[in-house]
Amino acid sequence: MRDNISSLIEGIYDAALEPSRWADVIIAINDFVGGRACGIFSKHSISKFGVTHYYCGADPHYIQLYSETHCKFDPLANLPPYGKVVSIPDLVPFDEYRRGRFYQEWLRPQGCVDAANVVLEKAKSSFPVLLTVLAGKQMVDEEMRRRISLIVPHAH
Repeated sequence: MRDNISSLIEGIYDAALEPSRWADVIIAINDFVGGRACGIFSKHSISKFGVTHYYCGADPHYIQLYSETHCKFDPLANLPPYGKVVSIPDLVPFDEYRRGRFYQEWLRPQGCVDAANVVLEKAKSSFPVLLTVLAGKQMVDEEMRRRISLIVPHAH
């Protein structure tokens, strides 16, 4: 699936009409982008509360921890502009982030250091965000940004 963008886009539109398909589409997005884990979640712009709607590749325990506690410490506290793919170093100083609670308690225990994020829809209070978490020491690169950018207009 990694190089089959047409099939992935078709799957996104099918899932828009039949939401039960999102679980498979998230797996396909993760495969296409090359991430360790992937999900669609919403984040409230004022309270910073986050809810994960669909995900793959992550332990459900960490998904729950994100919603209960760590969404408030997420570098996405200041949401990027709609449609712009950003990584953690685009949002906050990376060394500072690695000393912080979000990394130390949530991302690091999962074996990850960076994540690619993109706001999928403009909204006044709650924003759908696509998040791809990367494994090990892998950082978001231009190829990953390019691949995510290809699906953003369709996932919107």
